[in-house]
Amino acid sequence: MKQRIASVMILFIVVALFSIVNAAVDEVSVIISPKPDSYYVGTLTSGSDGNLYICATLNGVKGIYRITTSGELTLLAENLYSNSLFPDNTGKYLYMINGVETIKKISIEDGTVSDTISLTPAFDSFIVGTGVVGSSGDLYLAGTVDGNKAVYKIDKEGNVTEFSSEYGQIFLDFNKNIYIKKSNSLIKKSLDTGETLDKVGISPEFDSFLVGSMVLCADENFYIGGNVNGEKGIYKIQPDGSASLFSTEYVKTTTDFEKKSIYFVKSSTITSSSSGLSKVIYFSEEDTTGKEVFLTRYNVVVDKISVPQGDVKILGGAEGYVNPSNGETSTVIFKANKSGKVTVKIFTLSGQLVWEDSKDTDGTKDYIEWACKNAGGEIVSSDVYIVKVDGPGIDETKKVVIMR
Repeated sequence: MKQRIASVMILFIVVALFSIVNAAVDEVSVIISPKPDSYYVGTLTSGSDGNLYICATLNGVKGIYRITTSGELTLLAENLYSNSLFPDNTGKYLYMINGVETIKKISIEDGTVSDTISLTPAFDSFIVGTGVVGSSGDLYLAGTVDGNKAVYKIDKEGNVTEFSSEYGQIFLDFNKNIYIKKSNSLIKKSLDTGETLDKVGISPEFDSFLVGSMVLCADENFYIGGNVNGEKGIYKIQPDGSASLFSTEYVKTTTDFEKKSIYFVKSSTITSSSSGLSKVIYFSEEDTTGKEVFLTRYNVVVDKISVPQGDVKILGGAEGYVNPSNGETSTVIFKANKSGKVTVKIFTLSGQLVWEDSKDTDGTKDYIEWACKNAGGEIVSSDVYIVKVDGPGIDETKKVVIMR
């Protein structure tokens, strides 16, 4: 207990070393292996374990599959297959909409169904890929009930009540307010009261959007696949509604659980696909080498305060400390004064080396991400750790608080 209190006291000192994110830094693509037979495009979502989850078919087996950030595909839950999948507020469970009458709650640890919620009344239909979970554990879903289009609240017993007459894609901000994207407007509402807190118009206006693709990242910007003046891609929408092209990829996106990165799955070739909002991508037996499925990440980690040459900033944890049990990581941001190798080493307070990594940089702002694990791949214990960064013009020592 005394150790935890001491860590909390040190936390307030260390918080000053942490920075806020707000722009794209890099792009990484990996091949998903083994290659699935097919997958539901709009079901890609994330858990607090740092992995991604998707409804897919592999070797004829339908289910929910886990995708690691290195691209490894493994079965989580057989025969659980839907066009809508989203995490709960802890990231330890996934909700899967099962038809229009029930929602299943699934553990990301072992794929077991911990709860089946019967909806009363049942939905006529719903907007694919837009379910969210509030801090109280209630679910919110945009859909149609008895012919009425609205955003609905679903309590733990499955009782369905209208939350807002506004109808559109929904997602939560970091203060647990709900956003509704209605046409070319963003409407912000309080989850507690249902009161409209803000409404902004998106400019320039979109010709069309990819349904279920909008995400809000830790840089406080929105990202969505769409078409503006005939130009398709992923667009960044700032809080004031101004939109700009972020990537020429035209895909449905999701985020990691910390909302630091944007992820999407895309195939190099599509042999056939179903029509509709929740597209299924199929591959024929002739699809072999060179026709893979890729998992791509855009990392949106950048300081609002610039990093001078030779300086280091530490980012991590929504509460100022890093909780790896919730999938949080620590990002070491640095800027060398010329090209060369930068090395990051993590030590205990007693000087024991815990983990290290290095990368070649070109003298611009860059980073190395620590997953809060030791060299053996085990999550480290709650404590204060020393971060030592060495490279061209860099010789910095910082501290980071890990609290599980």
